[in-house]
Amino acid sequence: APPPPMSFVFVHSRSYRELQVEVEMATATGDPAALQRVLAACPYNTDGLVRLADYCSHTGQHELAGECVDKALHACEAAFHPQMRSRCTQGTARLRWRNAANRPFLRALFRQMKRASREGCHRTALELGKLLFCLDPEGDPMHLLLRLPGLALAAGEHRWLLALPSALPAHGLPLYPQYALSLALAERLSASPDAGGGGWRDLGEGRAFDEAPRAEGAVGAGEAQLRRALLLFPPLLPLLVRKVSPEAARGVATALAWEEALGGGRRAGEEKSQTVPHPLVEEEACGATLGLLLRLYASQHTSFWKERPHLWAWLLASADSLLRRLEARDEDVVALAADCAVARQAEYFCGAHEHTEFAEADPSDFGLELPAQLPAELLAAALADPDRPPPPPAEPRLPGRLVVPRRERLQLRAQTHPVVQFFLSLLPWAMAPHRD
Repeated sequence: APPPPMSFVFVHSRSYRELQVEVEMATATGDPAALQRVLAACPYNTDGLVRLADYCSHTGQHELAGECVDKALHACEAAFHPQMRSRCTQGTARLRWRNAANRPFLRALFRQMKRASREGCHRTALELGKLLFCLDPEGDPMHLLLRLPGLALAAGEHRWLLALPSALPAHGLPLYPQYALSLALAERLSASPDAGGGGWRDLGEGRAFDEAPRAEGAVGAGEAQLRRALLLFPPLLPLLVRKVSPEAARGVATALAWEEALGGGRRAGEEKSQTVPHPLVEEEACGATLGLLLRLYASQHTSFWKERPHLWAWLLASADSLLRRLEARDEDVVALAADCAVARQAEYFCGAHEHTEFAEADPSDFGLELPAQLPAELLAAALADPDRPPPPPAEPRLPGRLVVPRRERLQLRAQTHPVVQFFLSLLPWAMAPHRD
């Protein structure tokens, strides 16, 4: 039997905690030079390295950002418990996000995963994603379950992806847009001789699973899964067309016909049309949760569809076939559309649209694009801890004059050593001590 999960937490010494206060103060000033001075005194402060990596990413210094992440991971690995490595390979190590001391390592590992995916090391990115999810499967603060399908498809691990929903049955993964379409692609791609796969371990409990058997007629199974995905999420096809091929005549025509037949392009809060809707589909009002999940899918998978035109043509052909069969009132498609409408209503329109579990997910964070460079006034916010409120804005300085606001000036104290006080008094922003 596999060993039970074991929780770990990074423990900071007193000197490290004192240095962490200096990192917080340097971050609050918004001055990267102050943070670099702290790192010069302690080059392996993980929190400071991760924040400096964020700053470098937003200023276009991506190589330096990668070096900071590598140093942070090296420092954390040097502090591992002796059982941490073996537990990580078994999937039974737990490193909770709720412990603030664990967050620098988790953030560094997350940035390393994105970096590997951006550089084309898709298998490495997938393994890092598995590890991140294993470390905190209950909380999943970085929404790894939504990222794993895209990473698995890019890495060619199709059979592993097909076995994932049965390994985590409590999550209801096929009801997510990320899995509904990805499972269809995995079914189709797994029929090829070079399809990926192999033995793997349950992400949640660490139990070993054998290789998923290669089912007969994988292409037919992929076609059936694709139909279910399209009927389960009608707004997804027009959204993908706008992202992948907004100028292609065939895609635009298919998207327009799809919106007219199924209401896939109708937005939340739009008034009900006076025309008679399609008899199989109710008026679609894309709720907050479903709308965000669809945008996350489009952000992560747009490049995948663009790079594989034969799969994109397969998707459009399946949509055209569904439209023709719906128009002809095919009994099988009619029943499938009705079942998908019931499942969608139960999952996303019975209170689920009020859930905030994905409220912090940013669609721009799911793509492979490099971080945009921020203006100078927003660089301080990039350095700040997202769990801590931003510092108050600094007082504006007068143009053309070297003026230091009063609250930023150095107040000298009478108890200071005379020699130290002399050198401090040379600073232009120093103030003499007040007399009682």
